[in-house]
Amino acid sequence: MGSVRTDGDTRGLFRQIGGRIDRRAGGHLYRQVGRLIEQTIRGGQLRPGDLLPPQRELSQILRISEVTIRRALQDLANRGLLEARPGSGTVVLAGTPGPAGVGEPRRVLSIGIAFTNLTDGYPFFGPLLEGVRRDAPQPVSVRLFDTPPLENSSPAFAPPASLEPRDSLPSLDGLDGLILMSPVNLSLLTMAQERRLPVVLLYSDIHDGYSRCLLVDHARGVHQAVRHLLERGKRRLALVTADASRFSTGRWVEAFTTALETHNLELRPDWIHHAGYHEQDGYRAAGQLLRQHPRPDAVLMASDYQARGGLIAAHELGLNVPDDLAIIGAGRVLDPAGWPVPLTTIDLHFDQLGQHARQIIEQWAAGRHDLPYRTAIASSLVVGQTS
Repeated sequence: MGSVRTDGDTRGLFRQIGGRIDRRAGGHLYRQVGRLIEQTIRGGQLRPGDLLPPQRELSQILRISEVTIRRALQDLANRGLLEARPGSGTVVLAGTPGPAGVGEPRRVLSIGIAFTNLTDGYPFFGPLLEGVRRDAPQPVSVRLFDTPPLENSSPAFAPPASLEPRDSLPSLDGLDGLILMSPVNLSLLTMAQERRLPVVLLYSDIHDGYSRCLLVDHARGVHQAVRHLLERGKRRLALVTADASRFSTGRWVEAFTTALETHNLELRPDWIHHAGYHEQDGYRAAGQLLRQHPRPDAVLMASDYQARGGLIAAHELGLNVPDDLAIIGAGRVLDPAGWPVPLTTIDLHFDQLGQHARQIIEQWAAGRHDLPYRTAIASSLVVGQTS
C-alpha cells in the first residue's frame, strides 16, 4: 500500500468524481455522490488513511452544495468507510474489503441489462444471467430494461437527430453499469455514455472508443462441427440461423461459409435459412429444407430450441437421426434429462459472457479504464447423439 495522501493529493480524484456526476438523474444527489466516492474507495484509488479535502473545497470541486457533501460523507461515515477527525478532517477508514467483518454490510453491485424482447431472440438469457452472478465478490442486483426495437436500434451508430426522446427511456439512476444486448438501443447507449456509466455491449461490435464489446467467436465451434460431420460421412450441410438483421447472423454465415470452403464442400444459398430462435421456427425451417431435392444430410441450427423443432420435423418425415439427418444445435441450453436424445450442440458459453461482462463493470467502476475494447469468447462443439 502506498503512503497516506493529504487533501491536496486527493483533489484530482474528486475532480474525476465531479465529471461523473449526472445532475439530470432522478433521486437524491447525495446518494449518487456517496456511491461515486464509495466506488473510488472500494477500487483502491482512495486508500485507508487518505485525507479528503475540506467540505467547502469539495463543494467547489464537485459544484454541489455543502449540505449535499455533508450528507453524503455522513452516510459513508455511518457505514464505516470514512471518519471525521477533529483538527484533521475526513479520513478514509476502509479500502477494498477482504472478508466481511461482523455486521459489516456487503455493497450490492447494481447492473442493468437492456434487451429488445426477452421472449423473441434470447433463449440464452438464463445462462447469461447465471454467469453475471457467478463467483461475484459481492451481491449482484440485476435490473431488466425492455426497450422495444426502434428505427435507431442498430449495430451501427445513427445520427443524433434520430435518437429517441429522453423522457421515454428508462432511468439509469443507481446503476453501477449497463449491459446492452443486440440490437443496441442507441439512445440508451448515448445516455449511458453521457453519465460515464460503464457499458458492455453483447453480440455487437461498435467502435465508439467508450463501450466494451463482448462477442462470441462462432468460427471455432462451427469448424469443429463441420469436421465432425465430415468424419461421419455427411457432405450436404445446411444452416438455419436467426433473422438477417441480427449481429450474430452474419457471424454464423461467415463461419459456416468459411468452414465449407475449407473442406471443399458445396455451398448452396438455398440451404441457408433465416428464422427465429424458437422450436416452431426450427420446425418450419427444417421442414422446408427437408422437402428439397436433393435434401441436406446435416443441419446446423443457431439455437438448441431450433434444433428441437428440427428433430420433430425429421421424425414426422420418417427420417432417422443421425443416420438420415444429423442435427446440431447451439447454446447448450437444453437440460439433457428433458429430451430423450442428448443433443449435439455448439456451446456459445453465454455464462462466460455474463461473468466477463460483470467483471468489466467491476473493474471499470474501480477505475480500470485500460480494459480491451473488444473481447471474443470462443465457441466449442459438444457431441451428443444427434450427429
